[in-house]
Amino acid sequence: MAKRPRPTFNNRDPARADAQPTSTPPEAVRVSRRRLENMSSESSNASDPSSLDLSRLSLSPGSSAGTGIKEPDQAVEVPTELESRKTLLFFGLSSERAASIWQRWKTINEDNYRGDFGTFTRELLRSHVQSAGCDTGEPDTDWSPNLRQIGVDERLINVIARSGAWYDGIRLTKSAAEWVDLAIEWKWEWLLYINKASNKRAEGGIDMPPNVSPIQVRMLTIPQVDEEDVTKVKYDRKNDSVVDANGEPLDYIPLWRGTSRVRAEGMWALPMRRGNFDSKNQLCNPPTDFSAKRAVHYWTPDLEGTQMYASFAKKIAEPAGVCLVRIEVPLALLKKQSVMFLRSPDEQWKQVVWYSRRQEKMPKELQRTLTKKTLLIGDTATRIDRKYHQTANWSKGDEKCLLKLRSGSPVTQYVFGLRDDEDDDIDLEQNINKQPDRTSIRMVDKPNIKLPPMETEAQKKAAAEETAGKS
Repeated sequence: MAKRPRPTFNNRDPARADAQPTSTPPEAVRVSRRRLENMSSESSNASDPSSLDLSRLSLSPGSSAGTGIKEPDQAVEVPTELESRKTLLFFGLSSERAASIWQRWKTINEDNYRGDFGTFTRELLRSHVQSAGCDTGEPDTDWSPNLRQIGVDERLINVIARSGAWYDGIRLTKSAAEWVDLAIEWKWEWLLYINKASNKRAEGGIDMPPNVSPIQVRMLTIPQVDEEDVTKVKYDRKNDSVVDANGEPLDYIPLWRGTSRVRAEGMWALPMRRGNFDSKNQLCNPPTDFSAKRAVHYWTPDLEGTQMYASFAKKIAEPAGVCLVRIEVPLALLKKQSVMFLRSPDEQWKQVVWYSRRQEKMPKELQRTLTKKTLLIGDTATRIDRKYHQTANWSKGDEKCLLKLRSGSPVTQYVFGLRDDEDDDIDLEQNINKQPDRTSIRMVDKPNIKLPPMETEAQKKAAAEETAGKS
C-alpha cells in the first residue's frame, strides 16, 4: 500500500492562505511567513502580507537599544501537500529529477519503508550521486555541470556553484552534493514545522507563559535592538580574549553559531524558549576538523566567521529561515576546562585536522593528549574531506586549508563535547539555564537585532494593543 500524502495545512486551520496571485500553481499556496510560522491563533494574524524581504528590516527614527522595531513580513510559496512533486521542486530539484523521484515514491509500500519523504529524497539522491560519480568540490572548477547531473534547478545551482563571494571559504568546506543534501534537510525541517504550526493554530494556539505582564508579553513577541553593539566586540586570537567597543575586557566569551531558525528554537524544551536549554541538535556529525568519530559542538568567537556561514546557508535554505545563535560563556566556566590550543601552522593542528577528516587513528601520544581535554580552541579548516584523503601526508597542510576572515586571520573555533566521562556540555547548559539572558537568537545581517520566538510572531498586534490599553 502506497504512502498517503499529508496536507501541509490542517483543514481546521482558519484563514490559512492569502489571496493567490495568478502565477501561483494550484498545488502551492502563497502565505505570509509570519502566518506560516506562528503557533498562536489567527485572530491577530489577518494583516495583508508584504512582499518586503526580512533582510530589508530597518530601524525606525528614534529607535534605541532595547526597544521594539517594525519587522516587514514576507510572502512565500509552499506546497499544499508535504509529500508531493511540488515539494521536490520546493527542495530545489529540477523538473526531471523531481518527476523521477516522485514516481519512485508513489511505488513505496509504507509497510516496507519507515522513513519520511525528506529522508527518502536525500537517500535517493545520494545513491544517484554515488552511482553516477557526479559530485565535485574542487576550488578551481565549475560545479554547475555536476549539479545539473545531480538534478538541481538553476536557482540553487547559481547559489552553490558561484565562486569568489566573501563566503567562498565556507562553500569549499563541503562538496556540491553535500550542500544539496543540506538544502533539502533544512527545507524539509521547515515544512514539518509549518505543518506543526498549522495543527497548533487549529487547536487554538499555544498559551503565553503564565504570570507575565502585557509589557513582558510584548517584549517576547517583537524583535529587540540590543543595548550593546555586538559588532564592536572584538576577539583577540593571540590572547584568546574579548574586549568591548571601548577596549575593556569582558568577563565572558561570546560564542556564535549559524543555524536554521527551526533548530535554533529547538534548543529549548518548550515553546517560547521555555524549559531546559539543550544544544544537542547543534552537534556536528563526523568527520569534522577536530573529531574523526564523535559528534561534537563547534562555536566561534568570530562574529564575521559565523556570518559567512549563515549568509551562504540562508541562500541555500531559502525560504526556510537561518539565524545566528549567541551564547555568553563566563570566563569562570571556561577556566574550569582542560583546554588545548590548535593553531596553524603548528604540527599538532595539521595532524589533528588531517587524521580527523580522514577518520583515521591518530598517533598514540597525540591521541593520549586529546583524550585529556574537554575544550579545543583552534583554527578552522576549509576544503572537502576528499581533499585530505588525496593528501599523502599531514605535513602538506598549508594556508589554502585555512578558513579566513577578510583580515586574513583564521576563523577560531571552540569545540565542546569531546569526552563521554565528563560534564563540560552539562555545565555549559546548566549555566545557560540559570542565566537565560545570556543566550539569544539574532538576524544574520543585523546581529544587533534579537529575534523573538517563531511561535509568537502573530501575537505582536494583540500584545501591543493590550499594552496600550493598560497605559
